[in-house]
Amino acid sequence: MRHKSGATSYPYHSMANLYPDFARFEAEGTVFGSINKDSFEKLRFIIPPDGIVAAYERQAGPLDEQSPTLATLRDTLLPKLLSGELSVNSPNEAK
Repeated sequence: MRHKSGATSYPYHSMANLYPDFARFEAEGTVFGSINKDSFEKLRFIIPPDGIVAAYERQAGPLDEQSPTLATLRDTLLPKLLSGELSVNSPNEAK
């Protein structure tokens, strides 16, 4: 799904909020869930003015851009923390 303004964060988070509606299509007994155009158009969601979408993009866009970097850091550091290869010291314990 694309927003007419080219916004990416707003449509992504809007669709994520519709997960319960989409989950219904996943549970209908098929191997892969699908939704047709008629069913999609019947979903209820708010279409805000372009200014609201732009304001949302200014706030959420930078956070969404950081998400892959943060996920990579998590995936790199978490196993090392769990194995004891790295430890986290409190500021008072820092060497």
